[in-house]
Amino acid sequence: MSERHRFWSFVALGIDPYITEYRYDISSTVSEIRSRYSYLGKGEESSDIHSVAGRIMGLRKHGKIVFAILDDGTATIQLVFRYDIVGENIWKVVELLNIGDVVGVKGKPIRTLRGELSILVNELSILSITWRDYPEKWHGLADVDKRYRLRYLDIMLNE
Repeated sequence: MSERHRFWSFVALGIDPYITEYRYDISSTVSEIRSRYSYLGKGEESSDIHSVAGRIMGLRKHGKIVFAILDDGTATIQLVFRYDIVGENIWKVVELLNIGDVVGVKGKPIRTLRGELSILVNELSILSITWRDYPEKWHGLADVDKRYRLRYLDIMLNE
């Protein structure tokens, strides 16, 4: 899907992809959540609700469940979007997400059956979308000249 088409898809859903006068309030940083809920065992969840914001650095879609890696500058955490929890309206937005988008989410900390500390999302706010795709994580920026020209991108990918 082209970025222009994706932009207009957000607008059609009633979402301004570049909200300028909007402030998203976070309750915790990702590193605080990681240290506070490190005790959770596989398959356990907390009843506390936290809100975090950051850039999506990875995205895996598997039918009615989507996993995303969120980086808020302090650490990374996995986000879990389940269709039965977020509902149809938010799910349409989740399907449009791309690596590099800046989002705010609310949800409860859980540890997946695979042992990954995650946030089970029940609310999603789009703070900004990307116009260009990030280079693949596996290959990265192979061209050295491009690395020097796009230094900000090289730093973001190699953190």
